[in-house]
Amino acid sequence: MDIEHATALCYFQEGSVTQSILHSIKYKGNKPLAQQMGREIAETVKSKPFSIPDILLPIPLHPRKRKLRGFNQSEEICKGMEEILKIPIEVDLLAREIHKESQTHLGRISRWKNISTAYVKGDKMPDYQHIAIVDDMITTGSTIEACYIHLKAQKPSLKISVYSLGFES
Repeated sequence: MDIEHATALCYFQEGSVTQSILHSIKYKGNKPLAQQMGREIAETVKSKPFSIPDILLPIPLHPRKRKLRGFNQSEEICKGMEEILKIPIEVDLLAREIHKESQTHLGRISRWKNISTAYVKGDKMPDYQHIAIVDDMITTGSTIEACYIHLKAQKPSLKISVYSLGFES
């Protein structure tokens, strides 16, 4: 993958503050915390010699999971980023079509098999030159890779950056 820029605000370790933040956002519905973390990510992006993307693209949730959770945590992170970077959020370029089990306890190969066909392209690619994919947590990169492949299939010249709250290797 040819990623323009990538940054994660925190390194994830079990039992860490990062885990507490992610759990508070994802499982306790702490939208204000997600938006604050988005502002922190945006400040990090602004402090780097990164080109600012045209849009923020949150990783989509399957409609069933979104209904169950009540919100998309990546979209809430984007709302905080939007305040600082002054660029719009685009939620219609990708859709999560297939509902799969949680990937929390899956390894890299299982995650890729689980996610590789889960995303579909939107109807059209607007005239964006640079998109930032935003996720709450990057573990193996399978979700980012699946989205990257679908976006590049629509527009091979598209620059793609990746921003995340947490990263685990």
